[in-house]
Amino acid sequence: MVTMVKPVAERGEPKAQSMMGMLVADGSVVDLKPDASVAWFKAAAAQGEPYALWAYGRALEEGHGVPKNPEEARRMYGLAWEKGSTFAAHRLGTIFFRGNNVKRDIPEGIRWYKLAAEHGDAIAAYQLGWIYTNKQGVPKDLAEGFKWNLQSARRGYPSAQIHVGDAYRDGSGLAKDPVEAFKWFALATYNGRTLERIEYFNYALDEFQQAGKRLDRETQSKALIALAHRCRDGDGVPQDLVAAMLFLRLPEIQVTDALEKEKEALQARLTPYELTRVSTRLNHWPSFKR
Repeated sequence: MVTMVKPVAERGEPKAQSMMGMLVADGSVVDLKPDASVAWFKAAAAQGEPYALWAYGRALEEGHGVPKNPEEARRMYGLAWEKGSTFAAHRLGTIFFRGNNVKRDIPEGIRWYKLAAEHGDAIAAYQLGWIYTNKQGVPKDLAEGFKWNLQSARRGYPSAQIHVGDAYRDGSGLAKDPVEAFKWFALATYNGRTLERIEYFNYALDEFQQAGKRLDRETQSKALIALAHRCRDGDGVPQDLVAAMLFLRLPEIQVTDALEKEKEALQARLTPYELTRVSTRLNHWPSFKR
């Protein structure tokens, strides 16, 4: 990769320069220290490359490989946002909401978080859910918090999926719905390997099991089939055929001829590697103990 990218970067192509910055930063260029990435990011940022503007801004904000300059960092983030970087909008949200090297400005922080969330940033949406649910600098608003958590959960962020499950279980900001709680805890459990802290995964797993115990076998089965259809079609969640097949093959589902035909049709769409992933995940999938 480096041998292909470096000559193009040295000719001044900004995307290649930005790529070189990433390769140096992650240690792919063994003869250079990660801080050497800053020079590549700075060169690409000077030509308006969005990721480089964000990355150079982070270097300036944190003083990595360059003198610390929070004001210039914010300017870089602003330029990156103008080029469409949701990373930059999210970072500005964090800076103003927390008061990082600037006077704390909660409304300004929320404004930036909303800009990032409205343009697809799932973690910014989750941050907004946390802010409104936990009364962080704004009046407590469970309905608003649920709205943002749901947006994040639909984009596949497992921590938000846990909070959506909590909301449906408890009726926080909306009517209780044990079936929807069961579905969202199932998704959070499936996605749990990406959770940053193991206790979050353990919580999702425990709540998935407990939610299942509150439902009869037929309701469990219908809920998992409906969830599989969502994953298959990308209906309100990221499309994921592996997840769809896994949910259809869970032992809690009541087997019917129609279901067997549906699994056969879905299996034909999966590669051998994807089918292996399904089997591997099934081997580690928890069963309900009633």
